[in-house]
Amino acid sequence: MDDETRRRLLRAVMGEDQPGRGRVRRWTVLEAAERAGLVLSHARRGLRELRDQEPPLVWGDIDAGIGEELWWLLPSGLNELDRLEA
Repeated sequence: MDDETRRRLLRAVMGEDQPGRGRVRRWTVLEAAERAGLVLSHARRGLRELRDQEPPLVWGDIDAGIGEELWWLLPSGLNELDRLEA
């Protein structure tokens, strides 16, 4: 994954309001794809790739109530985003 796509995905799963960068909103894959301007399958593959890194940058799980795949940005993802935007 190229740095621009990586940056767009990390920004897509980041919450809009983060006083002190401690609050992160959950996003569905579709929401992340729309926010990043990516095709859904590309976003799904990219988010899984980010999750598989050591340490992982995002965390994803299935919400049993709605059956959606939800994603959160971890603190290591914020550090990676800072590096990409520097």
